[in-house]
Amino acid sequence: TLKYFGTSITIDIYEADKNKAYSALCHALNVVQEYHYLASNFSTYPGYTNIQTINNNPEQLHHIDAKLTELLATSIEWHGITQGRFNVALAPVLEVWRSYRKRCQQGGTCELPSDIELANAAKNIDIKQIKLDVNNNTIQMKPGMKLDLGGIAKGWMVEKVYDQLKADNITAF
Repeated sequence: TLKYFGTSITIDIYEADKNKAYSALCHALNVVQEYHYLASNFSTYPGYTNIQTINNNPEQLHHIDAKLTELLATSIEWHGITQGRFNVALAPVLEVWRSYRKRCQQGGTCELPSDIELANAAKNIDIKQIKLDVNNNTIQMKPGMKLDLGGIAKGWMVEKVYDQLKADNITAF
């Protein structure tokens, strides 16, 4: 059991060959860690251009890992499929809500954000302002925009762990 993506992640492998199981577990854990590093909007990690790196300078052209490109392209696709109900560019609004929650949890005033604060944050959530080049693995956004993959990253990572375990010929996990 590991702590990634703000939660506990457990992988159980049922395999008689201990070496095969250990190797597959290592591969699977590497997948978890890599997607955690790529999708994080809370920390940057050496050697990774991740969501936090992009959020720190949205207007800069960022060269990103093909795995992150695929995740972002799928996220943008789901924005269309859900008619805008799923939006990875909602981070500015989420930040407003989180700041109020944090203040309340730390013993400060417990209140709701104002409509004006939320409306101002919502000016930076237009997913059409994300320039994602899937051929060159680059992303650029308008200033003030930020991404949050919290609605897709964990499930995506689980699918990639599944793919890795299958690739390692593990059938029971």
